[in-house]
Amino acid sequence: MGEEALQQRAPSARRITSGRLDGHRLAFTRKSIRSDSGVADAIPAAGFSIGGFLFEIDADDLPGLERKEGMLLTPPAYKRSMVQVWRHDTRETVEAMTFVVADPGPVEFAPSNAYLADMIAQVDSVPLLTQYHAFLVWLADLCGHGQPGAPLVRPGLLVNTTASIDDRGIPQVRVKAHSAPPKTSTYVRVSFGHRSTIGRQVRDAQLHEGNCGLDQSLRQALGIAGQKVYGHTVTVEALRDGPRPRDTIGARSLVLGLHQARVADCEKRLCVLHPRNMTLLGCAEGDFVTLFRTSNAPESPRCWKVTLRAYSASPGTDGSYPAIDELYVDQECRSELGIAPGTTGYLGQPVLVRPSVVGMMRKSAVPYGLTVLLGITAFTELLHDFFPYLGSPWVAATALVVACVLTIVVARLDVVTKVHR
Repeated sequence: MGEEALQQRAPSARRITSGRLDGHRLAFTRKSIRSDSGVADAIPAAGFSIGGFLFEIDADDLPGLERKEGMLLTPPAYKRSMVQVWRHDTRETVEAMTFVVADPGPVEFAPSNAYLADMIAQVDSVPLLTQYHAFLVWLADLCGHGQPGAPLVRPGLLVNTTASIDDRGIPQVRVKAHSAPPKTSTYVRVSFGHRSTIGRQVRDAQLHEGNCGLDQSLRQALGIAGQKVYGHTVTVEALRDGPRPRDTIGARSLVLGLHQARVADCEKRLCVLHPRNMTLLGCAEGDFVTLFRTSNAPESPRCWKVTLRAYSASPGTDGSYPAIDELYVDQECRSELGIAPGTTGYLGQPVLVRPSVVGMMRKSAVPYGLTVLLGITAFTELLHDFFPYLGSPWVAATALVVACVLTIVVARLDVVTKVHR
């Protein structure tokens, strides 16, 4: 109900502040008899939120509101419900009354364009409700293609938050086992609108039916901003074609928006990252990173990758380059990521960035090689002392094997320490 309609039924109504109802999701579980279109309901849903306003109303005005909400109908359309609301002004939770559908059905009904337009207008230009406003605009676009009152189909899975975070910072996509894509790859493609990104698939039996859990970094990369979720839907598909990230060491990963490198950083085959992201990835200047990108094309999900040296850049005069949520490569490298030369639609497209373990080990080839040589010398002397009956070829072969194994262990520990710090 809009503020104007509310004050017509309850003249004493006074807006106090904007707020947020957590643990509920906006749904359209009832079809209005008067307008023959779906009308709003707040259904319990863990992890979701609804934006709105808190009003102070005299008790004498409540009967008028009850008539407006159809509580006197047989059967009643709505009923009262006491809920806990987060106040934006005092940053505390208070108890408030709202109206919810008395007998919600299992199917949602599409609201009319005018109904959603009124909801959008109520939260327009409210600073602390900008993300909820963006959700309503997306919802209006989704519903605008159907007939008001017809069953509302939300394609894909509802986006929820992730209850647990990978301690290595690997972007997660949590799905129920029976609704998950075939586990042909640890990583999956997540698509929302014109954007697609890559995340690590984790099967979670605790998720509610029809939900998936996305890390905040994935939501941000897809254009679903904020820490709270309101009811967006995404599609999740297995990566089948092309190269796929491998979890041999479990290196930390980031999802960043792709952008054009500045002229000074072009034609050098490098990737420019914010210094903080370099630290998070465990990379020093000149270390190798691998970029993974997928497209939102409807055909079988494909993945492209390119391995580059990573460097940070001094911020520009305006302090915007490099941005902390972006990475920068030139046209040649974008072509290797499947982006045709001359196109601009790639700007802001999500790219998964992770340290190149092979590149890091290759960079340290000389120290590791010296380790092998020293190990062979040391083990040869030990074997001669403890096993004098062994011939020289056996001693040399055994020393070589032991030295190589220890060098591999040391190299792995070295890389793991860098990428997990």
